[in-house]
Amino acid sequence: MHRLTLLIISVALGTSIGAEEITAKVYNPSDVYPETYSKEYAGKPVIYDFIKPLILTMQEAQSSDFISSSDATPTLKWRLQHLIIVSGDIVSLRFSEGHSDVIGVFVRNSTKKQWELKTEVGGTFKFRVFDEATGKPKLGEQVGAHQPATR
Repeated sequence: MHRLTLLIISVALGTSIGAEEITAKVYNPSDVYPETYSKEYAGKPVIYDFIKPLILTMQEAQSSDFISSSDATPTLKWRLQHLIIVSGDIVSLRFSEGHSDVIGVFVRNSTKKQWELKTEVGGTFKFRVFDEATGKPKLGEQVGAHQPATR
């Protein structure tokens, strides 16, 4: 898991561009929509339905305290810049507030039906657990001891 996390962070940092639009990559080429799904989507990578609520929530501009980072400016808002769907159970999200980039790697806990923040680089996320159905933070829930990785 540690090597996979490092790979995800390396790819996210390596593909970071100072672009305004959100970019997405799906690293599960074997999971594609079948022709029976629709002609429009046939052969394209699957964006799993249970990932959509998390991504839609993260696409909203977040408050300045959503992530704390020594490089961040407190008056700006965090915005999702880049997402990587590694598999149906692992998603990497890169946020920027204009002066600072922070990456979070989220792992799906299918038993508890939630997304759990496992690794963060460049800052500390305020919420560690997000509901799978709504994508919203689960307030008061923590997942183990968290120690942010360093750049």
